[in-house]
Amino acid sequence: MPLTHIDTQNNPNMVDISAKDITCRTATAQATVDVGADILSMFDGKDIYSPKGAVFQTAMIAMTMAVKRTHESICFCHPINIEDIKTKIYLNGGLIFIEATVSLHAKTGVEMEALHAVSIGALNIYDMCKAMSSNIVIKEIRLMSKSGGKKNFLVEDQEKKELVGVILVGGKSKRMGTDKYSMDMGHGKQLEFLYKLLSKYFKKILVICNQKQHETDPELKRYPCVVDLINDYGPIGGITTAFHECNNPLFITACDLPNVTEKSIEQLITLREEEGYQYDATVYFNEEREKLEPLFGIYELKIKRFVWEAIMKKEHCATHFLEKLNVKKLSLRGTDLANINYLEDLEK
Repeated sequence: MPLTHIDTQNNPNMVDISAKDITCRTATAQATVDVGADILSMFDGKDIYSPKGAVFQTAMIAMTMAVKRTHESICFCHPINIEDIKTKIYLNGGLIFIEATVSLHAKTGVEMEALHAVSIGALNIYDMCKAMSSNIVIKEIRLMSKSGGKKNFLVEDQEKKELVGVILVGGKSKRMGTDKYSMDMGHGKQLEFLYKLLSKYFKKILVICNQKQHETDPELKRYPCVVDLINDYGPIGGITTAFHECNNPLFITACDLPNVTEKSIEQLITLREEEGYQYDATVYFNEEREKLEPLFGIYELKIKRFVWEAIMKKEHCATHFLEKLNVKKLSLRGTDLANINYLEDLEK
């Protein structure tokens, strides 16, 4: 393939677009920034306010300025007349997401303008927050879509992404005096049993544990463990950590549940595939207790931001969180997947 920015003498030059047609061109780009939990805790529902001022508002102004001056930073970009710029910044799964959509009628553009906007937006967020932390990471800058040029582009549909299996280890049970993941609940150690079971269905599995467990229990080194970002926050903290680790829908289960079976997993996956993509989550429902079981269900990628917002609002109850979502319920008559909290329950 010939290089379009090299002339016949191998010297760099700008592409000649004089013969191209004018078309309606639109591009959307996205960047993600990890500023850490301490800075995110300052989010008031609309913005983060650092010692320098409003973080998101400042970044959005910088993004608009950056779009109009892309050709000054990218050496072979043509100066073009921008017609529309839309910027958006929001929280999702413990990260700051920055998006820019740029449109115009022209012979060239407009993906670099969109990418330049989110890049400068991410740098401005870093600059606005650097007084509070130097451990800020600009994680990803990518094109999400473009149309109107020689080639159109669109990132894959989120529902086509593979499910990732997640096992929530849980903390030490004060009532039972031990870690549930190491207990024999009728089929060997619970974590080992669940990991083998989920391995039949998912290529990738995450085991969410706390920092102390990860540091002190060599048994956990056998598994792909991820340390919980938010200690002692229960299932919502573990789900948030899993979403932070991967950008995929999640199949959630926990070491609290002794009665998980192949049949129950397969029924949940089948229900989701048949009609569940339209829902926020597909979750087991105990008809006898009339209660959702948040520790056994599929959480779609689109609720990633809502889980983190629940953390920001200090909502601890995963069941209450689920009740606010559009949930598809799976009723399994005669099957009790309820979690175990007492040795007497396990004996029964």
